[in-house]
Amino acid sequence: MPVKVEIDETITRFMGAFNKTALIKTIRDYLTDEGYRVSEPVLKHKVGGDGTDIGVTLVADKKQTHYARFNIRVQLSISDMKDVEIIREGEKTKMQHGRVELKVEGDLELDYKKRFEQNKFMEGLRKFYHDFIIKTEIEDEWQDEVDSVVNGLQDHVREFLNVEAQ
Repeated sequence: MPVKVEIDETITRFMGAFNKTALIKTIRDYLTDEGYRVSEPVLKHKVGGDGTDIGVTLVADKKQTHYARFNIRVQLSISDMKDVEIIREGEKTKMQHGRVELKVEGDLELDYKKRFEQNKFMEGLRKFYHDFIIKTEIEDEWQDEVDSVVNGLQDHVREFLNVEAQ
């Protein structure tokens, strides 16, 4: 089984007017610009009495080396969403209004091709490889890079939504 080093989850909450389509595109574009391969989003859509609830899940990965892969998971939840018209710069603009919650988490996946899973000796060799040969790369470079993308995406979305950091 590949070894995963988890990165702390970050959360942004917002209530107000936003453009749903542009928000999802902003998230996807940020990950793509960082070199990640983004899978098609999984959408859940439910219409209720207080408005529409939408759940969007995006999964992205980036191969760092033949041994390490970075993974990012984005969970966007929009609740009580209603279409509204906002006047911006003297023009009416159709937008959505509701509650937005964005959770972003990531991990560093080592031995994702499962090369060190053949037997106990190979698993021991993998532990030696992690603890003595690539330990500084894991802790000082790869973890920091995934963490940087997780936090950078949150900052980017907060700027897009015009939200104060939480």
